[in-house]
Amino acid sequence: MNFKTRSKEAEAKLKETFDNLEKLVEERTTQLEKAYNSLKESEKGLAEAQKMAHIGNWVWDIAADKAYWLRKCIVFPDVILKN
Repeated sequence: MNFKTRSKEAEAKLKETFDNLEKLVEERTTQLEKAYNSLKESEKGLAEAQKMAHIGNWVWDIAADKAYWLRKCIVFPDVILKN
């Protein structure tokens, strides 16, 4: 095989690899867009449910042993929650 033939074969393989990679990136992008849209819909539903129930979210910083409460969190009797 001469250099020109090997070069053309390598170029064809490289193009095929590039095309396959481009297809995989496109498929993955579509999957991520669907997942993102699904997450946004779930977040909307959660926010609506929390609003209707008059509750909210809280976050616990384990390292600092502190809890951060959103203002809409319900206050239970006998429990003191501090921001």
